[in-house]
Amino acid sequence: MTLLEEVLGYAERDCPIIPLHSRAVNGGCTCEKSNCGSPAKHPRTPHGLKDATTDTTIIREWWTRWPSANVGMATGLMSGLLVIDLDSEEATRRFLSTYPEAEVTLQAETGRGRHFYFQWEEGIRNHAGRILGERIDVRGEGGFVILPPSVHSNGKIYEWLNDSDPLPLPPPLKQTLTGYSKHELGSKSGEAPADRICEGQRNTVLTSLAGSMRHRGMTEEAIEAALHAENRLRCDPPLSDAEVTKIAQSVARYQPDSIPFLPKPQTGKETNFRPRSALEILESEPQPVEWVWDRDIAKGDLFLLAAFMKVGKSTLAYPLVIAVARGEAFLDRSTKKGAVLILALEEHPRDVELRLRKLGMKTEDPIYIHSGPLPNAQPELTAISSFIQANGITLVLIDSLPYWWDVKNENDNAQVVKSLQPVLQLARTTEAAIGLLHHESKYGGRNEIGENQGDGKSIRGGSALFGIVDQALLLDRRRGGTREQRVLKAIGRRSESPRKLEIKLLGNPALSDPSSYSYRVLGTVDELSRASNSNSVAEVLTNQPKDIQTIAKEANLSLKAARESAETLVTERKAVREGKGVKGDSHTYRRGSSAPHGQNSILSKAGSIGRKETNPGNGETEAQRPTPVEWPETDLWPTVWI
Repeated sequence: MTLLEEVLGYAERDCPIIPLHSRAVNGGCTCEKSNCGSPAKHPRTPHGLKDATTDTTIIREWWTRWPSANVGMATGLMSGLLVIDLDSEEATRRFLSTYPEAEVTLQAETGRGRHFYFQWEEGIRNHAGRILGERIDVRGEGGFVILPPSVHSNGKIYEWLNDSDPLPLPPPLKQTLTGYSKHELGSKSGEAPADRICEGQRNTVLTSLAGSMRHRGMTEEAIEAALHAENRLRCDPPLSDAEVTKIAQSVARYQPDSIPFLPKPQTGKETNFRPRSALEILESEPQPVEWVWDRDIAKGDLFLLAAFMKVGKSTLAYPLVIAVARGEAFLDRSTKKGAVLILALEEHPRDVELRLRKLGMKTEDPIYIHSGPLPNAQPELTAISSFIQANGITLVLIDSLPYWWDVKNENDNAQVVKSLQPVLQLARTTEAAIGLLHHESKYGGRNEIGENQGDGKSIRGGSALFGIVDQALLLDRRRGGTREQRVLKAIGRRSESPRKLEIKLLGNPALSDPSSYSYRVLGTVDELSRASNSNSVAEVLTNQPKDIQTIAKEANLSLKAARESAETLVTERKAVREGKGVKGDSHTYRRGSSAPHGQNSILSKAGSIGRKETNPGNGETEAQRPTPVEWPETDLWPTVWI
């Protein structure tokens, strides 16, 4: 893809673009000024930021005139985006220590640090190092940011680090930025912020805040950055930077578990340690497994539904929601009727409701939806637990996991387990099955054409996740199959589950199409593979006997697969076996008298597998089912702006 094509792609996603000067051959700036204060970063056009546009005709003219220009994008109101610009690795660590929730939003690698993209909040302007600390700038209204694949003045190429969408600002970061903006406005109008810290209270309050942060394990650098922000925003008048730094240094001397500013945990309290003897267990009534979805999801389970981007996690999960709410079959297996709670943390509330309407949700369906951010914190968990018990919730869906957990490093097993333990406990205590919708990493565990190559090796946080969940359901495209075919693979403690189930999407799941969609079970992957192999063998059989080596070669199968298929055909009287199967008199196979000519009966068998009902007994006939709709391949480059 050329640079111009990439720039036009941004414009098509409503990103107002502006051409910037670039790195010259001699390492300087193309503006040719020896004292350029912003090499390879300032606009080429006469009116600078005011020239930013999404007009592709103008953009083509610019990049025809300056084919190597760096790419700038206006932030704030014009694009609806806000960017946190971190100018060093140390600044990045400091920022993430203070705002770990930012780890899951869209990010780009720059010449010296990172850009974190968020949805813009009205009133937040451009600020250079004044709010979040040294070498951390805010690109808001009145600013612009450099986009990949621009080249930094040091020769490094800007690159996207993930495929996330720009997320809403995490609440603590939003409070800091919007609060600062209000503070600015208040200062201009002569008003003071309502929660100001007056003279005589400043040291006490900031020290208490620092103690709380240290108790939670924050580093000295993170504490200092947060205190400087609070000092500038709330203290009237602010303390000197030196005084604030001294408070942070003083508090950071203590270990997180020995902070004197907070009460230490009391000993002697009741614990959850309650062992049961074999006698007690055997004298009590055994608890049978109660399935929420037969053979895959049980009451009290914590389960995972994961897939590569755009494969269709939500597209599959929402029909399950409808099925459980009505006690109808899902993928040919029964469900336990009960209320469902959806925690839609990622998707726009409009899209969540459109999908449920599209699937035929009725007013009497016991479906509840929470839309928007929800921290993984005890008050929220307590509220969710109370709601589950008060409303008889059977199934909870968390969509999606990255917007729920507070994990800084998804490869850190200890962090993953610590973050999910409360959710596991919630499932166990409420007996609701809790599902975590999750993404695969961009490349992990896949081959060069995007096919999954392992059991969860591509799942972000994979090994720890697989250790803590009861069941993992991995959705993938059918290798060599059509656009509508998927394979649902089950890995976990439920040995009853079909290991690999092949399903087919019927209808168009696009929200712009109001008609419904569903899934049809084609069979297990093993069943379909055996049927396909038998069909291949049947096609090469003639009235003349053939040995197994010839059959395997002509059918393009291994000797083992060819022999198994030939024997199956013999059993079904569609082939005749001759010979004793000993040296000098090997088995040979020829077409049986019952094998039809022109159309092999194995095809009919495979067809009957494909005709299984998605929800048996719902009165739907084959002719009434929606036909698969071909729709254009979505342009996934970059998924960032969609």
